Amino acid sequence: MMRYNDRTSDSNTMILGVKTEGRFRPARWLRNFLVKHPLVLIFLTAVLLRVPSWFVPYYNVDEITNGLFSNFVLNKKIDLEFFLGNTYILTHYFYTLIFWIFGPFSLRAVHVVHSLWVGLTALALYSAAFAYTRNRRAALWTAGLYAVCSIGFLSKDFHAALSESLSLLPAAIAAMAYFTALRKNRDVWFGVSGFFAAVSVLFKLTTVGLCVGLFLGLLFLGRRALVPIAYFCLSFLIGFSLPILCYGNLFEAIQAILARFHRTSGYVNFYTSLPSSYVLIKYVFRLFLIMLALSPLSVPAVYAVINFFKSYRSLFFRERAAGVALVVWLCVNAVLASMGSRVFFHYFVPSLAPLSLLAGLSYKRIERFLK
Repeated sequence: MMRYNDRTSDSNTMILGVKTEGRFRPARWLRNFLVKHPLVLIFLTAVLLRVPSWFVPYYNVDEITNGLFSNFVLNKKIDLEFFLGNTYILTHYFYTLIFWIFGPFSLRAVHVVHSLWVGLTALALYSAAFAYTRNRRAALWTAGLYAVCSIGFLSKDFHAALSESLSLLPAAIAAMAYFTALRKNRDVWFGVSGFFAAVSVLFKLTTVGLCVGLFLGLLFLGRRALVPIAYFCLSFLIGFSLPILCYGNLFEAIQAILARFHRTSGYVNFYTSLPSSYVLIKYVFRLFLIMLALSPLSVPAVYAVINFFKSYRSLFFRERAAGVALVVWLCVNAVLASMGSRVFFHYFVPSLAPLSLLAGLSYKRIERFLK
């Protein structure tokens, strides 16, 4: 009897860089593909975990407010002058762009785009961690922990497409450029870092903790800190001044900013009559709840901070600059969460980026614990 050789089933094939042995099995191929490309898995995890937020029957009040203002922009009832001095000006135009593409008040589309935005943030944090450590496993832990823990608390605050979450993508890019500049000794990267730090602040003013951390880290470069500081500060000013430059009239823009700051200060100080003891107890209790809920992220991050201070004297000045930047970034963000005595849970969201970067440094301890 004549025997036939089925080359399709016996031969090895390559599909998207993944070798398949014998007959093609989609499930096995997908598993092999994700193992070989873990960043794809992390991106998909960040996105898929937020899919339930696409179908919620309610929205955060800040999301609704942002949507109303975006509709006003599209209907030409307000313009850029109205937002000058606003503490999250780019967030309004983020919503406006999505509404312009998908239709008025398309909050579901906002959530879908925000899910992709969070996935990109995880990838940017991977790049930042790799630039800092030059260790792929540490960088993967950083990105993976952020992808999972970014939805690890109350849905109305951590799932919502708010300015705090949107600010983390440019913040992660700023951190990546900063660590790249320290590693490669190329000052132009400090300029890139300053520009994206400004973009992050335009998404949410309270992410200024990033800028404080990066600036103080530069002071640890010693005598050669002047040029990096000049690059960083000049680029930051250029980025932060973009709304004014787009408006055109400098005098009117300054007037609008001062008027907005006056209204914002009234909003911030609205709860200052509350007893400081009440605010402190509220802050400590909510911080404890978040740290407990995000313990896979917070515990290794705290360990990394302790280890940094223990080994501080043995570190090179560039390692000190990077470590100081991360620690100050985290601490300032934690303090700013209490601003205005509100202590809303989503005020802690900007701390997720430095927490993830610090937690990634403790990847060996995490892996030892999991074993």
